[in-house]
Amino acid sequence: MKGLFEIFTEFLFVLILSLLMIGLASYLFGPAHAAAFGPEVGIEHRTKAVSPPAVAIDDRGRIYLSWIEEEGDVNSLYLALSDDRGRSFKGRIKINGPDDAPLSVRHSPSIVVGPEG
Repeated sequence: MKGLFEIFTEFLFVLILSLLMIGLASYLFGPAHAAAFGPEVGIEHRTKAVSPPAVAIDDRGRIYLSWIEEEGDVNSLYLALSDDRGRSFKGRIKINGPDDAPLSVRHSPSIVVGPEG
């Protein structure tokens, strides 16, 4: 049977280990290592439905947004790019053609960019 001292030392060891892990996680994933964005802005759209956007950032810090819009009876996949950390976005490039339209705006598209975009 464990004595009070043994129980206390085990508790203290687990507590110290937990605090070290929290500190390491805060260092690795904390604000100093996170992308910083400006104030929240609204996006105006004139379509019936828009999917939640997918976001990717390349090694140069360019931000890519991709989303699906409902346009009448057809859904279209779009891409926009920001070179200024999200202050503005260039273009609204339609990705798909009429024969390869997304089926639904209910799900976000997936987006992956390489180191150079």
